[in-house]
Amino acid sequence: MSCFLPLAWLLNPSVSPIVRSTALAVSMGAAWPHTGLPNPAAGFTIGALQAPEAKQQPEDKKAPSKPSPERVAECVKQIESALKSREAADRAAPLAGAATVVDPKVAAAVARALQDKEVAVRIAAIDALGRMEHRSALEELHRYYQSNKHALHEEEKVFPELLRAIGRHGHESSVAILSDDPFGQKYHKAIEARIYALGNIRSVKAVEALLDLMKIAGNGKTQPYMAELRLSLQHLTGEDRGPTRAEWIRWWNDHKSGYALPKSAPELKGPSAKKWQRFWDAGAEKSAEEAPRTGRERQPQKPGEGKRPEGGSPEEKPPL
Repeated sequence: MSCFLPLAWLLNPSVSPIVRSTALAVSMGAAWPHTGLPNPAAGFTIGALQAPEAKQQPEDKKAPSKPSPERVAECVKQIESALKSREAADRAAPLAGAATVVDPKVAAAVARALQDKEVAVRIAAIDALGRMEHRSALEELHRYYQSNKHALHEEEKVFPELLRAIGRHGHESSVAILSDDPFGQKYHKAIEARIYALGNIRSVKAVEALLDLMKIAGNGKTQPYMAELRLSLQHLTGEDRGPTRAEWIRWWNDHKSGYALPKSAPELKGPSAKKWQRFWDAGAEKSAEEAPRTGRERQPQKPGEGKRPEGGSPEEKPPL
């Protein structure tokens, strides 16, 4: 038995089709996406058949079941063995499935891949930790940020994925990290990821951080990102004060005393809902697009090859 994938997870409508199809292909021993190579993770197996869980709102989800010690040990062993490979595809292969083996030991094993020289392997590890519904996974992401935050500013691909993964947990402890010099970023995608990640944390502290960002940075810096700020605040508060900084600040000044978030996340509709979902789906798309290839696989793709469908949603938040 190894890092096997429960059928309920594979059939859960909240799991991105890209992540689901990639993980299922890995579990069945198919070639690693975009490579044509034999899959080194063919040891994955699908768990015992069980009925899929009913679709629930994130705040109503139950904590994931605790894996057996044997399953944890086998998963850690598989990751450790894979990380010794000279091939990036081999090193990345076990990481997606590891996200379903929710245990601090597995999180620590996945975190070792954060030091990999290949961007695609680091992104795969980040995405797995972002989807692992356990505090230890979030702590590994926090640790990686704190230890590498200056170097990460130069990482055009890795840094936005790290911020997205931190935000996917939706935990209040991430507010300080996500509001750390938000406009001192080198790349637009990193600023966008910080704003949307704060918008996924159901805490008044996240609302305060977004409004403080507007106040401190000034109109010149915030106006290019007002669409993202507006959407994040809509997702948290259910309010829509339009695309101008002044209206949002005025609303907050009138309501911040004793303010409490709505009991459940307000429902976004129309283009706003699509834009919000597209951001969270993009992490899975990036993971699939960046699937590592080796040597002879680095050939130009034919038109239409390697395309993946969109889909998915943020995973359940760890308990506060």
